[in-house]
Amino acid sequence: MLFIKKLRLSNLLSFPPNSEQAFELKPLNVLIGPNGAGKSNVIEALELLRATPTDFATAIRDGGGADEWLWKGEEGEKTATIEIETGEAPTGLATPTGESLRYRLEFTSTRHRVEVVDEAIEDAKPDQGDDEPYFYYRFNQGHPVINITKQVQYFVADGDKWRTRPLKRDDLAPDQSILAQRKEPELCPEMTWIGRKFGEIQTFREWSFGRFASLRQPQPVDLPDDRLLPSNRNLGLILNQIELQNPQRFKKILKIMQRFFPRFEGMVTGIQGGAVQFYLHETGFNSPIAS
Repeated sequence: MLFIKKLRLSNLLSFPPNSEQAFELKPLNVLIGPNGAGKSNVIEALELLRATPTDFATAIRDGGGADEWLWKGEEGEKTATIEIETGEAPTGLATPTGESLRYRLEFTSTRHRVEVVDEAIEDAKPDQGDDEPYFYYRFNQGHPVINITKQVQYFVADGDKWRTRPLKRDDLAPDQSILAQRKEPELCPEMTWIGRKFGEIQTFREWSFGRFASLRQPQPVDLPDDRLLPSNRNLGLILNQIELQNPQRFKKILKIMQRFFPRFEGMVTGIQGGAVQFYLHETGFNSPIAS
C-alpha cells in the first residue's frame, strides 16, 4: 500500500510560498532536473517527516537551523509548510472501509529557533453532507484540540460531549510535532498510524565503501533484520535472513548482481562470534573478497 500519495511543499528550502502544486507519488518515483531545481530538497522534506514522531527540532538543527529551512526569497514573515495525503488507510482507521488522510505541518523561525505554528491530521475530504473534513488533531493557531476517532465514538455514550479534548498550549513543546508528544493508539489510532509510518521512512544517501566502512566490518547480530538501516551496517544480517528464509529471492539477487558485475560468481554470508559478515566471490580469485 502506497503510504504517501501526494506531497506539497511551500516556503520550504527552494519551494516558494503558496506552492499549491502537489507531487503525485507512485510506488517508484524518479526526480529529474537541473542543479538547484529542488530534487534533494524533496528528500530533505521526507527526512523531516521521518523526524516528526521522534525529534523534529534536532532534524531542523542538523539541517543548519530553522532559518536555513525557510525559502530565502521575499522579505517578511515566513512559514514553511509540508503537507501529505496518504493512500487508503488500513481498515479500522478513519472509517470502517478506510480512506485517505491528510497531514499538514507548518513551522517558522522564532529567535532562530524552530517553532511549530500549525499542524493538522484530518480526512482528505469531507464526509457527504459536511463542509469540512473530519479532523483528529488541529493546532488551531495555538489552540490545540484532539478529536477522538470516529470508530471510538460509535461506542461512547453521548459522543458529542466526549468527542473533542482541548489541550493546553503550554503542555506542548513548541519545537516538536504532536506525533512525538501524544501516543494514544486506542483513542487516536489515525495519529498513531501516521506517526509510525513516518518513522518507517528510510533514506540511503551517504554510503561509504572504504576499507574501514561499516559495510566491510563484522556486523552485530542484534541489529534489526526486517529492514535495512540507513547506515547499511546491518546489510550482512539482511542478506543472511534472505538466504535462509527465502532462497528463491536470494538467487534472484545473485542474478541481478551478475548483470551489473560480470566478474561476480557468488555471495556467502556467515555468522561467527556474535557477528555476521558477507563475502563476494569474483572470477580469477582463489579467496572471497570481504564485504
